[in-house]
Amino acid sequence: MTDTNVLPLRPADGPQDALPKYSNARTTPAGPRTRVEKTTDGLGMWLKIQTALGGASLLDATPPALLLIWERHCTAAKAWDHKLLRGPRYAWGAVHVTMIAPVFYFIVWATDSIPKAFGTLLTIATILLWFPHFSITITI
Repeated sequence: MTDTNVLPLRPADGPQDALPKYSNARTTPAGPRTRVEKTTDGLGMWLKIQTALGGASLLDATPPALLLIWERHCTAAKAWDHKLLRGPRYAWGAVHVTMIAPVFYFIVWATDSIPKAFGTLLTIATILLWFPHFSITITI
């Protein structure tokens, strides 16, 4: 009795060119193939929503470092062929990394928790209220 799951072996003796190409390949399929149907049922959708809200969302993701943002801007600027087009792209990258992203990172950091938000607001209010009292006047 022969096992149908084992491929036949190529004979060791004799010319290799006389055998047809892929002679060791199985000629009959192993069995009927079944198609896997993708269904969107209520449970599958619920699992997708729970995965998104359970820490895999963009809001819970760690923001990229400023150096990584600058590296992405440099890569995007190098994609332009002409130097006149690269300059504005580098300039936007520099403004984004030095002025815009740090402000938003500070806002995200300051609003991370309620006590930290109150402490940040108290510090900003203290600085703004006391700043006019420390003005230096120069008289001649």
